[in-house]
Amino acid sequence: MRSQEYQNYEAVSPVNFRTRHIRALILIAALTAGFFWKITFTNQFSVLLQSESANQAYDWYHFAAQAVKSGTLPVWDRYTFSGHPFMGEMQTGLFDPLKLLLYVAPFDANGLFNERVYNYSYVLSHFLGAVFMYYLAISLDMELAGALVAAIAFSFGGFVGKLVWPNMLSASIWLPLLLLLLIRASNAKVWSRRLAFGGLAGMILGLTILAGSPHVAIMDGFVAATFLAYAAYRSHVAQPDTSAAARYAAILLIVGIFSLAFSAIQLFPSIEYGLNSVRWIDSGAPIAAFDKIPYFRLSETARQIPRSFVAFLFGGAFIGDAEISPYIGVLPFILAIVGVWRRSDKWLVRYLAILAIGSYLYSLGSFSFIHGLLYLLPALDKAREA
Repeated sequence: MRSQEYQNYEAVSPVNFRTRHIRALILIAALTAGFFWKITFTNQFSVLLQSESANQAYDWYHFAAQAVKSGTLPVWDRYTFSGHPFMGEMQTGLFDPLKLLLYVAPFDANGLFNERVYNYSYVLSHFLGAVFMYYLAISLDMELAGALVAAIAFSFGGFVGKLVWPNMLSASIWLPLLLLLLIRASNAKVWSRRLAFGGLAGMILGLTILAGSPHVAIMDGFVAATFLAYAAYRSHVAQPDTSAAARYAAILLIVGIFSLAFSAIQLFPSIEYGLNSVRWIDSGAPIAAFDKIPYFRLSETARQIPRSFVAFLFGGAFIGDAEISPYIGVLPFILAIVGVWRRSDKWLVRYLAILAIGSYLYSLGSFSFIHGLLYLLPALDKAREA
C-alpha cells in the first residue's frame, strides 16, 4: 500500500507523478513486446498454430475484413452450413471495437488477412489487459512497483496469459476496468456520479459481450452482482441504513441496462440464432442451444481439474497445454497471500479473497458442492466446462 511519503510526493509534485505513470505505461508496453517477442519481432512463430485459431478465428476475421473493405456488412456467411447468419454467431465478435483495427488493416501480398496483424492484435490485447490491471491497482492505493507486478501477473500469466481464443482473450481483459468502475460507482456520494460510473461499468460489461465470449461475460456479470451485494452488506454493517440495499440494487440495475443497450446489436441476433440452433457438447446427440446441459454430460476434462492447484504454482494444464493453463508462478501466489494477510482489514481485500477462493472451488466442477449449487442458476447451466 502507499506510504505517507509516497502520498506526499504525489501531492507536492503532480507533474512528476504523471511522468512516473507514463514511464510505467512505457515499461508495460516494453514488457509486453518482450514477453511475446516470438510473434512481435519475428515471422517464425504464430498464434495461428493452434487449430481453432486457424480454422475458426482467422477465417471469421478474413471474411469480415473482406466484407468491410467492399463496403458491406457481413450479415450472411454463405461458406459454412450451406449458409447461416454471420451476425448470429456470437464468437465472431463482429461488433467488437477492437476488431475494427483488424478489419481495416491491409491484406497481405496474396490478398488474404494478414497473419502478422492477427499476431499483433493478440499482443495488443495483453497490453491493454496489463494497463487496465495497473490502473485498478493504482486506484486501490498500491505503489507503482506493486501495480506493475499485478499487471504482469494478470495479463502474462494464468488464464489470460495462456488463452489462444481471441474472442475469449478480448473479453477477459476488461475485468479490472469493470471492477474499477464498480468501485467508483459504489463510493460515489451523489447519484449523478453513481449513474455515470455505473453506466460506464455497464458499457464495459457490454464490451465483454461484444468481444464474443458468453463464458467470460457471465462470469464478469457474476462479479458485478456479488461485488455490489458485498458492498451493500458492508455498508449496512458499518452504518445500518435501510436504503443501502436499494442504492446498490439501483447501481446494479444501471449496469444491467447499459450493458444490455451497448451489446444489443450482437446479443439479440445471437439469441434469435440460438433459438433455432443446436450444439454439440460431447460425442452424443446434440441439444438445443439454450437447453440446460445434463450434469452427467459435462466435459470429461472436469475430472482432471483437482490438479489445477499444483498447476497454479508449477505449471501444467487441465484442458490441453495449448489451450488453458492456470499457472501464475510461486512468487505472485505468495505475494497474493501476503497481501491478503497484511490488508485483511480492508473490506475490498476480503471480498477479493472470498471471490478468489470461491472461484477456485467452483472450477473444481463435479468435485465441488459450490459448482453443483450454482449449476441451478439459469445462465451457468449452459457452461460445458467449469
